Amino acid sequence: MRSLTGAPAREYDLGDDLESLIMSSLGQEFIISISSKLEYEKGFDTQGIVPHHSFGIVSYKQVTHKEKKVTLAELVNPYAHSNWQGAWCASSPFWQDIGFEAPVLKPGHFWISTKDLRRLFMKI
Repeated sequence: MRSLTGAPAREYDLGDDLESLIMSSLGQEFIISISSKLEYEKGFDTQGIVPHHSFGIVSYKQVTHKEKKVTLAELVNPYAHSNWQGAWCASSPFWQDIGFEAPVLKPGHFWISTKDLRRLFMKI
């Protein structure tokens, strides 16, 4: 990130404080990127997440789904050549569960839970 922007950069593992790190960083208008894992076990369903790829985090929101708080991050795939197909994707029934229409997003943008971020990504 430093070579791209010239700005100071830090790298974090996806720990328990992921939600607060995203909220704090976006609140300070930092540029945030997240890296998918280098590879996945054979047969592992990545649900559209490309291995060894960087995505931008552009927004977040907290929702209540089935009486549980869920933090969602809006990611952007700069190449937009694959789409997230897991929970909270554009066609997910979870949006109706919470009384929302599925959001219409720009190409390459998608919502994903921080639970799935921890499962599919390695560094922020």
